[in-house]
Amino acid sequence: MIRCPECSAEIDVDEDEVEEGEILSCPECESELEVSQTHPVHLNVISDDLDEEEEEEEEEETEMGEQLVVVGVDGSTASYTALRWVLSYAGRTGAPVHAVRCCAP
Repeated sequence: MIRCPECSAEIDVDEDEVEEGEILSCPECESELEVSQTHPVHLNVISDDLDEEEEEEEEEETEMGEQLVVVGVDGSTASYTALRWVLSYAGRTGAPVHAVRCCAP
């Protein structure tokens, strides 16, 4: 019985037929696994640079969501449209909103 080193799920392959260097996929966690040894079978998780890039992008998105969004409201239809858009954006990203009321001198 071969188990995934990531999630411990059983991987349905014949232990006598796997070859060193062969790539397997876990049906549970979808990790790609390389056979590094055949007797006994030993699997290594293949690290994917793309996964690391995606994690970095998610961190950047979180940081962006923490940035303050400022919108000016002067009573015009356009400014209320902008305010509604900013509130919708803040709802999606978690960004705090600071609405500034302004008027012509």
